[in-house]
Amino acid sequence: MLRGVDLKPWRSLLVLMLMAPLLALGADDATAPRMVIEPDGETRRAVKEAARQALSRAKEITLPESVPHRLDPLAEQHAKAAADHAKARGISELDRMFEERTRELAAELGVPKPESEAEISGLVVLAISSSMPRNMLADYMAQLDGKADAVMVLRGFVGGARQVRPTGQFLEQASRIDPTDRDRGHRVVKVLIDPLLFRNLGIDRVPALAYLDGVTEIAHCNDEDYEAAVIVYGASRIDAALELARANGASIPEAVIVNYRPKRWETIR
Repeated sequence: MLRGVDLKPWRSLLVLMLMAPLLALGADDATAPRMVIEPDGETRRAVKEAARQALSRAKEITLPESVPHRLDPLAEQHAKAAADHAKARGISELDRMFEERTRELAAELGVPKPESEAEISGLVVLAISSSMPRNMLADYMAQLDGKADAVMVLRGFVGGARQVRPTGQFLEQASRIDPTDRDRGHRVVKVLIDPLLFRNLGIDRVPALAYLDGVTEIAHCNDEDYEAAVIVYGASRIDAALELARANGASIPEAVIVNYRPKRWETIR
């Protein structure tokens, strides 16, 4: 009864109607037949041409080697503050490590520990450098010998912070009573490494002397202490430098200056 009827337009619909029961069995059924759709030749050619054009355009795209970027000003400010804080903590830790290692080296080299005094009204701070003449360093060591209210300060480690021994050797030689004979003993002088002290006091050359009134430990200094300090530059006796600092407005008790004046039987080389 279908004779003479053109079934080509209905072929796809008839195939789907016949395959519906089989598809209902589910894809997980191993016995179920699979329906594979094969693209015709024209579709294949179109896909290949699209892929070729995409590949050609991709080759023409160039990316910059680096993409410049900037944080917003507030973020940059916070990042800088965090970096400064970390740096300060790192320097404090280096100071602690250096003091610990210095004590060990002092014990190895036989350098005596400084004697503490009952009361300190302030600190005499003498900024030095390993590049200063040895005879000048020896003179300062002799003047500060045994003074609990005095501290010598280096900006950094001798030869860099990677090793401590060169700094210990420099201090051992500088503190000798007899520069040519270590067995004669050593001066007892407290020495610190503190680049922040140089920056906070604005010290740009050495030797430099300052008196921190009311300060017993460098770590306890605040901005007011630094601002009140008067810096005296140049090689001179400690008592003369203190008198000059007081004449320029520094608050220095007379007893402190007297303590650094040489006795009649003492000679400052």
